Amino acid sequence: MFVILLYKGGRAVANTSPDPFARSEDHDHHIAHQVARNRSLNAAEDRFRRYLSFGIPALTAAILGAYVLVWWVNNSNPTLQARPADQQVVEQVTGVPQSLWEGVGWDDHTNAWRPISGQPALTGPNGHPEFFYVGAEFCEFCATERWAILNALSRFGAFSHLSQLRSYDDQLATFSFYQSTYASPYVDFVPVEKVGNTKDILGQFVPLQSFQGNQQQLFNHYASTTYLPTGQGFPFIDLNNQYLLGGGIDPTVLQNAAREPLSWREIARALQTPSSPFAQQILGAANSLTAAICLVTNQQPGSVCQDSVIQQIESVLRAQ
Repeated sequence: MFVILLYKGGRAVANTSPDPFARSEDHDHHIAHQVARNRSLNAAEDRFRRYLSFGIPALTAAILGAYVLVWWVNNSNPTLQARPADQQVVEQVTGVPQSLWEGVGWDDHTNAWRPISGQPALTGPNGHPEFFYVGAEFCEFCATERWAILNALSRFGAFSHLSQLRSYDDQLATFSFYQSTYASPYVDFVPVEKVGNTKDILGQFVPLQSFQGNQQQLFNHYASTTYLPTGQGFPFIDLNNQYLLGGGIDPTVLQNAAREPLSWREIARALQTPSSPFAQQILGAANSLTAAICLVTNQQPGSVCQDSVIQQIESVLRAQ
């Protein structure tokens, strides 16, 4: 602001007016302050964008790394991976002498079949009664059931291209029917190992086999509480739409007294002793499977089906 002296009536009068130069300086200062503030904000925004550009990929990489680590830990055990079955073990399991499994007999609490009636026969790809099996490689109950299935079906035919692995649950020594073959003049074995034994990066078990044809319909219809107390689950067996089985043998039979999983050879050797718990449960279940198969094959082959133990089990199944 500046002062102008005006003379009126012989005396000086002060006239004050805003200083235009001062106002200009204030305006320039305000603009400079605003520019500085904007620069500061822009710098902060630039820093934030840089943090995002580096931070989001780094966070994503950390999360993916954690998933990969979990996946690796879940699948690092080599025994979870299927490999060709030990032929010495397969021969021991499939070649159990008839006199030995006769001595085991049958436990009516093991592998209790559920007879059904009034259903169309389930015919396999070769025109024989079908033994339709649905399981999963990770499943411990499937692990024990496969030993009995392998022994029982070997009385009617022969397996090839079997693989062996340990179940994800409880690490039990077992086999897999995935990509195996079976030949028999009496019964058609149709296995579906629905789910594998390893997990994906999200921690889910990987799918292995898809249902073909009417298999999904069969599984949905018969693996239900309408027919089985266990409902839908693994393992599941549909024998010619006449006998159903859900659940399996107690998995602890494949463990020692310390609840440690046994090896394939230890189990195969134990099957040669009728009084062992392994033989009692696995061969006892195989005898139950055998009797039901004999009922749908018209007692063929006679060398197996006319056995007194099998005939005894058949009479129980007929009475149900």
